[in-house]
Amino acid sequence: MPLINISINGRTYELGCSEGQESRLRARAKEVGDRAIQLSKENPNADEAQILAMVSVMMADELHFAHKEDQETKHRLNAARDALANAAANSSAGENKAAAYIADVFDQLSDRLERIAKRIEQSIESDK
Repeated sequence: MPLINISINGRTYELGCSEGQESRLRARAKEVGDRAIQLSKENPNADEAQILAMVSVMMADELHFAHKEDQETKHRLNAARDALANAAANSSAGENKAAAYIADVFDQLSDRLERIAKRIEQSIESDK
């Protein structure tokens, strides 16, 4: 198991990781470190444990909302499939309603993909 050194808020930590994951782990550690530095500037009286707790809660909150968005998107896609099945079984009015619903879902998916792409670009930039 490879060991890597990371630095977060001025402290160095040695972490083990799976083979080939060193770069990814360093990039995530840099994200944590960057947030810790920013929070330290915004909260000069907070100690290291408080800063790391705040970073952890913030990142967990972001992960929660990303997961929630994914679940909502899956639900909407399933609803769109159901609408298509119903439209095929019913009238052309149903098809129009299904088509409008699907267009709305795809617009939302497109927006979500753009947000994900921006996060990936930011992550890549922070890896440089």
